[in-house]
Amino acid sequence: MERFLVVLGDHPELGSPKGEPLVRFLRCYLGDGVQALTPAEILAGPRIEADLVFVALPTSFGEAHLRLLKCRRFVLFDYYDEPEPEWGQSDQPLLRSLTDRYLKTHVLDGLEFGLRMGTLPVDYTPALRKEFERLSSSWLLRRMGSWVGREDRPWDITLLGSVTHLVKAAADGSRYRYHQRVEWMREVASRNDWRFWGGLFELPYFGKEKLEADCGSIDGLLWQGERLGFSDLFRKMSRTKISLAPLGHARWTFRHLESVYAGCQVISTDLSGVRTLIPLPAQCFEMVLDHTPLAPVVERILNDWPGDDSRREAAVAHFEQYLYRGRYDRRIKLPREVFLSQLD
Repeated sequence: MERFLVVLGDHPELGSPKGEPLVRFLRCYLGDGVQALTPAEILAGPRIEADLVFVALPTSFGEAHLRLLKCRRFVLFDYYDEPEPEWGQSDQPLLRSLTDRYLKTHVLDGLEFGLRMGTLPVDYTPALRKEFERLSSSWLLRRMGSWVGREDRPWDITLLGSVTHLVKAAADGSRYRYHQRVEWMREVASRNDWRFWGGLFELPYFGKEKLEADCGSIDGLLWQGERLGFSDLFRKMSRTKISLAPLGHARWTFRHLESVYAGCQVISTDLSGVRTLIPLPAQCFEMVLDHTPLAPVVERILNDWPGDDSRREAAVAHFEQYLYRGRYDRRIKLPREVFLSQLD
């Protein structure tokens, strides 16, 4: 068995991603052949032998750590949302001399940064399997409810999420914050004929004052209730026809997968050129280009419901090629094969 070492990130910023999702993924498929250490633990321990070393950035990993490692290959990675490598205060010249392979949660076509870019596994919500199985087992009761006039999905649309945004380049080369979530929420709020539930959450580092400086008044767009746990959120989504998946700090979101398993039709931000380890079934989504209204797509979906069931079922079937009930499972080998193939 090959031996893998994951060098966890040690960036001092509170809450910065350190690489644990990769460790969990590798251990799911490779078991005991995976070791995880911080740079400090490497310096404090004996010499280590590994076939492949993954180094999470930003990192203090340097020459002193190399002297305590014997390995054949290095791979760099980080779990930050932005598509660019997150070098931070890392020793970039040294790390680039070790490898040209770099992994991110998603890759954008045409952006290589002088590296061979690949994709990382992400942590899907642990409760998803249980909630999907509960939903699947309730189909008969739901069908019986429809026979007596109870609407299976009384809500038309949902969007519940933080007010994250994407930094984009303007035609003149300047940078600006694109708030697609606010844009979509504002359109939904203007339509009294759409049965909607949801809203946006302020962020600690980007509150209402900053948001309104970019977008104008957001009155009526913020969520007024308590934050929902995943089970409550999923169960309410499963009573909704359309789930909106606008961009956040990236164009892919966990909402794509969770909405599919909840049986919603997904209206997504434009995913053109976006690559993830588990491919998103864009052919099963309705994609809306930036600064484009939702109304034509929403009306089409509502008019076609429920005749478009096969499209939503195809989205679930797509994910189930890679996952079991929305979770990694060592019996389904495709994610392991896809991940390892990009390291050759």
